[in-house]
Amino acid sequence: MNDNCKTLVNNPLTNPDGNPLITSSRHGLTSFQGERALVAIGNNIRTARLRRRDTEEAVAQRVGVSRHTWRRLEQGLPTVSLGLFVEAMVIYGFERQLFDLANPDLDHIGKSMEARHRPQRGIAK
Repeated sequence: MNDNCKTLVNNPLTNPDGNPLITSSRHGLTSFQGERALVAIGNNIRTARLRRRDTEEAVAQRVGVSRHTWRRLEQGLPTVSLGLFVEAMVIYGFERQLFDLANPDLDHIGKSMEARHRPQRGIAK
């Protein structure tokens, strides 16, 4: 086993199968699922831009970033600011979807865990 594999196996952030939840990528710490999501979102933003026949240069200027930075957003690179992501979502009409991101009312697992740890009244000890 090479050193890279040992690092991943001994990573305390692993799932029960021993697979890493977070791995080091060339762009920083990003989980596999996180990287896939960023790339998919970047592709979706690119599709929205192309459907509207916007150029990278025009939309970058509209939000106040360089064309290079806008391209990095569309590539799904995790180093792009969250503010730029939000602005891109608003520009292309996805602002309603933003409010569902991390909405605690939609966190069924968290709500279930909270209910299990809630003190129960009226139970004799």
